[in-house]
Amino acid sequence: MSAPAGLVTVDRGSCDTPLVEELQSLYARTRAAMGEDDLAHIRNVAAYGQAIDARRRELLRAGGPGAVRRAAVLEALYRLLQFSELGHNILHGSYDHLDDNTGYHSDLYAWDFNVDEAQWKVMHHEGHHPYTNILGKDH
Repeated sequence: MSAPAGLVTVDRGSCDTPLVEELQSLYARTRAAMGEDDLAHIRNVAAYGQAIDARRRELLRAGGPGAVRRAAVLEALYRLLQFSELGHNILHGSYDHLDDNTGYHSDLYAWDFNVDEAQWKVMHHEGHHPYTNILGKDH
């Protein structure tokens, strides 16, 4: 993949400074510390999102005063979780290196959002902030 127009590329060999070493060490420690607690968190967020969506559907089926308004709020919350907490982190590959990450690997994850996962990766990774957490590019 070539660098997007206007992106300055840096020879990593010329970046051996104490700050770079400290940041690389922090990255390695953080990545090594990730584990079952992090997977439990993302599973909990996914379950919470599913519960919100189920409640939204129940409200719409039952009807009544304010049902659509309350369901719209729940829909917004559900979509926010799908995009920001789940999709954004998972599609960045945050959990790819963990064992037993079934359903939370960036190559396998399917979100309930209005953008295709593969298209989002290209748009986001290359356009918004290239190479962030992209194996072989960011670290």
